[in-house]
Amino acid sequence: MVLNLVLSLNSSDGVTLKLLIVLTCLAINSVHAAPPPLTYEQCKTAAGLDDAKLKDCDAKEMKRAEDDLNKLVQETLDAVDSNPRRELLRKAQRNWLAFREAECEFRGSAVGNRPIAPLLKSKCMIDQTSLRVDQLKSAVKTETF
Repeated sequence: MVLNLVLSLNSSDGVTLKLLIVLTCLAINSVHAAPPPLTYEQCKTAAGLDDAKLKDCDAKEMKRAEDDLNKLVQETLDAVDSNPRRELLRKAQRNWLAFREAECEFRGSAVGNRPIAPLLKSKCMIDQTSLRVDQLKSAVKTETF
């Protein structure tokens, strides 16, 4: 229908034709635009009790949290004023990663081999990573890094 309207306009109405083409392109793009991504809580709500969907929500949130953490660690390393302190931060980060893994393995073990165990562990990993981001942000903010 829009194409017929465009074709029916004559060349003396060039401004209208151009405007109509631009508006048509915008309308087509808005129809095909992806909706904004769901927040972690929205994703979990939409997943309901479906374990596969919940695992997908956790995986996406973990990637986001890991990306935030990696970016912040790199920014903190760049801000540290000496090589020995950078190495101490790297060591602290490696130790923290080992702690996070052990802590979350422990938390997941609370339910034995039940199907919820991996979800408990991944939730712990997300929570611990978010806490680490907050710790580093606080250290940067108060210049105690």
